[in-house]
Amino acid sequence: ANAAVVLRRLGARIVDVLLVMPVVAALLIAWTRTSIGDSGPETVDSTADSITLTWLGLVLAIPAEALMLAIFGTTPGKALFGLRVRAESGGNPGLFTALGRQISIFVRGFALG
Repeated sequence: ANAAVVLRRLGARIVDVLLVMPVVAALLIAWTRTSIGDSGPETVDSTADSITLTWLGLVLAIPAEALMLAIFGTTPGKALFGLRVRAESGGNPGLFTALGRQISIFVRGFALG
């Protein structure tokens, strides 16, 4: 039963990373292209900018997911797998609690392996 819970949580995390991060990155790329202007064919610099914006999208997914947790108590991946995040009081976690949780997950999961 414990392995099933772990797999559900891992699956939810993968779906969240594959859904939320690209959406945030795409919005950032679209915003920079419209505000700066697309100078034509892709160059080395614009490729580097796209990679930078993709990483920035990953980092900005942290507050985006925290906001979803604070408002809805779940993220798209967690909802798909039937998971919810609750505070000790039984309600949705507050924004700062959810943000701290997301930062902890990011640091432990991505940075520390």
